[in-house]
Amino acid sequence: MKKKSGSFLLCLSFISFWGKAQSPSYDTVSLGSGYANQVWYSLANDNQASQSKTAWDLAFDVSNYGSTIRINSVAGVALYNWPNGDLSNWDNVDTLGITTWTKRFDSDTNWTIGAFSAYPDPNNQFDVDWGIYNVNTHIISGDSIYIIKLQNGSFKKLAILNLSNGIFNFKYANLDGSESQNKSIIKSDFSGKNFAYFSFSSAETSNPEPANSNWDLLFTQYSTLIPGQGAYPVSGVLANQGVQIAKAYPIADPNSFSDYSMQNYQTAMNTIGYDWKSFNGSGYAINDSLVFFIQSVDGSIWKLIMTGFGGSANGNFLFNKELLSSTGINASQGERAWFLVYPNPSQGNCSLFYSNLDETSITEIVIQDETGRITYQRSILGNTELNVEEIPCQNWSSGTYFLTMKGSKTIKTQKFVLIK
Repeated sequence: MKKKSGSFLLCLSFISFWGKAQSPSYDTVSLGSGYANQVWYSLANDNQASQSKTAWDLAFDVSNYGSTIRINSVAGVALYNWPNGDLSNWDNVDTLGITTWTKRFDSDTNWTIGAFSAYPDPNNQFDVDWGIYNVNTHIISGDSIYIIKLQNGSFKKLAILNLSNGIFNFKYANLDGSESQNKSIIKSDFSGKNFAYFSFSSAETSNPEPANSNWDLLFTQYSTLIPGQGAYPVSGVLANQGVQIAKAYPIADPNSFSDYSMQNYQTAMNTIGYDWKSFNGSGYAINDSLVFFIQSVDGSIWKLIMTGFGGSANGNFLFNKELLSSTGINASQGERAWFLVYPNPSQGNCSLFYSNLDETSITEIVIQDETGRITYQRSILGNTELNVEEIPCQNWSSGTYFLTMKGSKTIKTQKFVLIK
């Protein structure tokens, strides 16, 4: 039923109590007319930062092992892989046949899969799409030329030269080679952030994003792939890395429903997404049978109910939120379960250490790659002892993986990196 609206990283701390719930509070996040801005939001502390959605073109992953580069497609940026040669053909680049080339898009489920890194060679475990990783030097060397359409409709040629010692080096120019620029983005300049943002119009890098430990949700426009329609701009809510969200539906009385501990928590960044609302011809209908439970970056559990959406007139997102627990979904009776993937990063010998699992239920172990594909899955009977088992990762491709352990009272996810 609907109503009409008018408008990871490892944590090994042990906590033996549950936080107390608070009364619901009502809030509004506004992107402005035409969805002009994007807003980073903390469930505990409200708005943390905002910037114009047109202020950037490329976003570079500045995490320790990140090599992802994302594009600002909702602002008009379009990316194509030039199909007629490698970096040695830089002087011969043109756009002949571009209407037949496939546009590249970012993943809307995983922050670590960007338009530059979404299409690696499946037969080369060292391929990151825009370049090749060297296991001896730990340098990713670029091997591709891209054509990028900017927000003003002009085209440039672009190459990511390398990622070396924590520095992205790239170059771009007009198609005829004029106005050539070489740029570098130093990851250490953005310590504690997820991305550094680059604008071609200013030829500068900006730092608007708050520290990744200070926000939970991003209210923004983004591109999503809709079957039969291709990529389509939508307005919605994306989750920070490390945030887990469960969607409970259908719920007869969302305001009184607070059973968060047994829900199915997801790490996909678009778990809240955009489709909690729909346009009915005169306004937006909000799904009033839907409840979101969110484990925030600090481990607290929040209940979120979307209550209204103002559309492009004001870009307002209306919702109520309620703190249910300050200790998270990982807490169980007595001591909390924990696990550790070691070594991390690994070169092909992965071990899982775990203990303090619920003895009365089965715990599921699931490992997924950056695309969400399950690479390993098994069930174990819980026990409180320290356990060690090998993960069969010897033949897996290099990249980032997410290991989740889920029991009746425990769900935890850890990110680990495989480098071969």
